[in-house]
Amino acid sequence: MFNYSYAFGGLQQPISKLADFKWMVFFIFMLSCFSTKQFKLFGLIAGMEIILSLTGFFSNFKDYFLVMYGGLALVYLKNLKAKHILPLASLGIALIYMVIIWQYIKPEYRGYLNGGQITQTTIRSNSESFSKLGELISKVDKDDIIDGFTQTVNRLSYIDFFSATIEYVPKNVPHTHGRLWGDALERIIKPRLFFPNKSHIDDSETTRKYSGMKVAGAESATSISLGYITENYIDFGIPGMFVSLFLFGIIIGVVYKYVMTSSPNKLIGTAMIIPLFILIYSFESALNKFFGGLVMYLIIYELIRRFVLKKFLVQIEI
Repeated sequence: MFNYSYAFGGLQQPISKLADFKWMVFFIFMLSCFSTKQFKLFGLIAGMEIILSLTGFFSNFKDYFLVMYGGLALVYLKNLKAKHILPLASLGIALIYMVIIWQYIKPEYRGYLNGGQITQTTIRSNSESFSKLGELISKVDKDDIIDGFTQTVNRLSYIDFFSATIEYVPKNVPHTHGRLWGDALERIIKPRLFFPNKSHIDDSETTRKYSGMKVAGAESATSISLGYITENYIDFGIPGMFVSLFLFGIIIGVVYKYVMTSSPNKLIGTAMIIPLFILIYSFESALNKFFGGLVMYLIIYELIRRFVLKKFLVQIEI
């Protein structure tokens, strides 16, 4: 659903956030399978979902692993036994290995998926994608794995842009004194559905402006953001960024508490909070996308809780 959401213009963000609630369904299905000991059924469905996620331009296979870890922790951590350690360790090793391989093959694989066009969509069928994926993986050797590991560490640390920005702001460009936060709030007040002429977000342009780094942008179908932590530094400097991030953390905590207390029970509340977790751990997201996504998550949650959740729970007998 996310890949096609851009075709709906002003409805793109609501549709993409609604799609994130698939994690609620996946989480409840997982716990249901665990409680009834239908491990093979869950393994089959989860495996298919992970494999199919690899055919898209933006693969979210790691999210499946994180959600599974959350489910396993909920089920086993209170009574952790030696027999549980192996599946937990195996899941972690599989995730790390897949991430490393993905980081290495990603540039060439994406170039194949979009046919060399300047887009972030795929023109290949699933069979063609699987064939190319298998070909690229079969060519990976020891040096490639080391290269992929280095890329993964750099990706996870995400400090290069922050370091460059600290060197560049305010030496070359002054602090923005809340303008980036103001833009994030204004975009919420003026949804694109009702303000179609609202300026488009260009993450790469922001990165170039405040870090001084030359990064690929829309001309290459790429969007590289500084991340909301760095943008708080641009707005308020040090120590102001710590104050703004602390207040932002309080807002997230209030949303978390509301979802957990307004849900029918802790199990459903945990399931409903997963889309929020998926949003929060994407710390490379730009502030205007992150805060807008948080507000949209809360709106979608409330609509589901009020009009959908009871019927859904009756259907699955929870």
